[in-house]
Amino acid sequence: MNRLQNISVFLFLIIVTAACSSKKKDIEPIILNGQYNLTRVNSEITFQDQQPEITDKDVTDQEIYFFFSPDGTYTTNASLGIGNIKKDQKVNSNTYQIENNLLIISIVEADLNVPFKLYLKMTEENNELTLSLNHQDLVNSFDASLSGMDAFSKALIQVLISQIVEMNYSLTLTKEP
Repeated sequence: MNRLQNISVFLFLIIVTAACSSKKKDIEPIILNGQYNLTRVNSEITFQDQQPEITDKDVTDQEIYFFFSPDGTYTTNASLGIGNIKKDQKVNSNTYQIENNLLIISIVEADLNVPFKLYLKMTEENNELTLSLNHQDLVNSFDASLSGMDAFSKALIQVLISQIVEMNYSLTLTKEP
């Protein structure tokens, strides 16, 4: 009987341990649907042998928006480049996907006019969506985009990325009610 009690206690401890370890807060997936207006751009980029370039800018007055559809397409009045964004005269559309709160957004890079996939980390609080990109994320984005680029664009982007020592870039968007 004592042996049976020990086995029962052992099994109970295993179940409690498993239950406690599975109580980790699951990350709520972010679902993009509807219009998000760009309100703030933050960046800190350090190139080799230079001081950091820091930007913290309220861009609400530029009225830049992204409209995400549930079918994996988006439209925007923004012109997107590597580390820059500005209002465009035309509406652009492309595709996106979400994997583990990582937004993989297809763009046509504004300066080089080449297809590019940006891998942006997403966080959401209240009605604010923050998209962020660091140096490693930029490298991953470049690696995922290689097949769609010509040799000149690949070389140019490789040189640019190799000159970046540190990079943190974020966009804050507010969801339309």
